[in-house]
Amino acid sequence: MLLVAALAVVAAGAAAEAYEAASRWTTTSHGSTGEWGDPAAVRWSLVPNGTIIGGQGPSDLIAKLDDYFDVTSPTGDLTTRPWFPIFQQSFDRWEELSGLTFHYESNDDGGAIGSSGSPSGQIGVRGDIRIGGATIDGENGLFGYSYFPNHSDMVLDSEEESLFTYAAIDHRQFRNLLMHEIGHGLGLEHVSSEDAAFLLDATLSVQFDGPQHDDLLGVHALYGDRLEKTFGGLGNNTVSTSASLGALAPGGVLEIGYGAGENPLTIDANATDFVSVSNQYDYDYYTFSVEAPTTIDLVLTPLGGVFDMGGETVDSRAASNLELSLIALGGSLVLAEAKSAPTGAAESLLGYELTQAGDYFVRVRGFDLTNHHSEIDGAQLYGLRLTSEATAPALPGDYNGDGFVDSADFTVWRDTRDSSVSPYSGADGDGDGVVGAGDYTVWVDHFGQALPSASHSVPEPSALTLLAVSGVFLGRRRAQHA
Repeated sequence: MLLVAALAVVAAGAAAEAYEAASRWTTTSHGSTGEWGDPAAVRWSLVPNGTIIGGQGPSDLIAKLDDYFDVTSPTGDLTTRPWFPIFQQSFDRWEELSGLTFHYESNDDGGAIGSSGSPSGQIGVRGDIRIGGATIDGENGLFGYSYFPNHSDMVLDSEEESLFTYAAIDHRQFRNLLMHEIGHGLGLEHVSSEDAAFLLDATLSVQFDGPQHDDLLGVHALYGDRLEKTFGGLGNNTVSTSASLGALAPGGVLEIGYGAGENPLTIDANATDFVSVSNQYDYDYYTFSVEAPTTIDLVLTPLGGVFDMGGETVDSRAASNLELSLIALGGSLVLAEAKSAPTGAAESLLGYELTQAGDYFVRVRGFDLTNHHSEIDGAQLYGLRLTSEATAPALPGDYNGDGFVDSADFTVWRDTRDSSVSPYSGADGDGDGVVGAGDYTVWVDHFGQALPSASHSVPEPSALTLLAVSGVFLGRRRAQHA
């Protein structure tokens, strides 16, 4: 059983490549977890005071935390402690970013931890990841250490009172310590970068909150992205278990995977929209619908960046060479595919005409870069964006869709002016995506017109209506010069 390097206030040795995955959980209290990239369910528990920790003595973590957080009347339910949410939030963050599901195990029988002979997790008895604490070297030295799967017990230095109780930024220092150690318990080793900040660096930092880009790549390689947990753990790996992107409206956009925004190496504490192919055997399927024939653009972009890792340059956009496929209604016929762009570049299908309304599918996969079946490619984050061509309405200016251009359409325009909408939807008569002056002009130019099937006559704009319009623009001009 290998011990992970302890988290200290000084950096550990350099890593040679992007994320260092030592191992993964293969069996937990919930059973077998499958292969690399498959989802897993893991239980965690807090060992009772007095539990023997090899090399450190009996655990006193619960007693020390109660003292530090002024718990004067403790009960047997640890979830009522003021410090418990810090642990829960730390496991929750890893869960919402990956194919992992964590369960708090309220029972722990106090079996000794700290050796290869430590008891395995068992539902209703003890967690798979068991957390204890004792004096390691006192404050401001080693904060804690963890074991790799399938053992993964965590030991914290229970003397770190100032670290545990520092409440700034929602206890970020304590949470980052816990999330770092949980990362080891999932199978990730220390990394070291000169120009990027990652949670699994051996130096504890509060400059970010939780797992960052390289940490995300590591956990996706081991357990897949969050969509791998869907359909009872089957994931979006087939047409029948496709992840729904929703309805693609004319002029609309559907996208997934852009949780990091414009800086893909930095992950905000609340960001969750991240998807990846965990290796060359991972297929991701998505479904979307259109209500009428339309022309669409599909763009698949590998996400990441260039950064130092252990003295070597890593380009995380080029871990896998992505392939994009558009699949017809029914899910069997491939209508078009794109795979000619070089590794690290976007693949696209532009101007493809969908001739029927209904549900279509998109498949994302990664080419085998190793050219060797026994070797595993790295995880590749990506963003997928679908755009539908905006279609001008049959009757411009008919903003309420009743087949007539009349004063009722002016009311729609007036009540929604300055709002952003999908091109040509609502009162966007000129298709620029914003309800504004140009759309009023479209209404005026088509006032009184009707679709061939319309039956009632439409009057010319009244002086009162035009006066109201004049007042709208006059009010706008005055407001702009106020």
